[in-house]
Amino acid sequence: MQTKLPDIGDECVIYQRKGFCPYGLTCRFGASHLNADGTNKKADGFVEGSVVSDVKNGMTKDLQRNLRKRTFDFHDGGQQNKRGGKDRKKGRDVLVAAVEAKKSIVESVIEADAVAEDEDVAVADADIEDESMATGDIRDEEHIRLLPAERKRLNFAGKLYLSPLTTVGNLPYRRICKRLGADITCGEMALANNLLTGQQSEWALMVRHSSEDLFGVQVCGSRPDVMGRLAELLKAEVSVDFVDINCKTSRLNLCLLKTAR
Repeated sequence: MQTKLPDIGDECVIYQRKGFCPYGLTCRFGASHLNADGTNKKADGFVEGSVVSDVKNGMTKDLQRNLRKRTFDFHDGGQQNKRGGKDRKKGRDVLVAAVEAKKSIVESVIEADAVAEDEDVAVADADIEDESMATGDIRDEEHIRLLPAERKRLNFAGKLYLSPLTTVGNLPYRRICKRLGADITCGEMALANNLLTGQQSEWALMVRHSSEDLFGVQVCGSRPDVMGRLAELLKAEVSVDFVDINCKTSRLNLCLLKTAR
């Protein structure tokens, strides 16, 4: 109690709302919920376990341990990109083979058209009886079933977007902006390598308040395999509506460290 800093107010808002303040002796409004001996009080009718945090995306000790010991399961995220980056010659060979195959197909089509013309078959002017025939580009959705998470569509039209602000756009600032009318919020830029190694200071940029109904995070990285593992990590551990990838940061120190491009 002798080393406790003086209070800056009489009433603790957390204690009033939830009946218990988890900050205890360190609370700067502790006069309303601290006994004379410094113990923390609980309001009448308080139920243990009823206090739910308004903040999400915090890094647990287990997650930090798994990241630092490299035991986190990324489901092979980034490994395909890593192998592809190391074997670029093989990728070029595959591309050349694909181009040659497409070239042969085009030549065969031209030859077939020439034969059709010789037989007086007007292929180009033929009437299409089935008007429901699909035309135009083929979309992936027509052949690949999308996951439920991929079907979500974000509508930014007519909404006020609070862009990422390094060293400024922290959680308290974003909460103030939400009260003043911001619709979409985004966290400060975080480094992929620091997130993957479990740095507490970097994970603090991932936190999200319950009032942020449309929230995203901004990340940057220099290698596809790193960004692939980060995508798996964010999908499994972080609650976000979108991810903003900073492809060109102006911070000189990051460019010198080749952390971002």
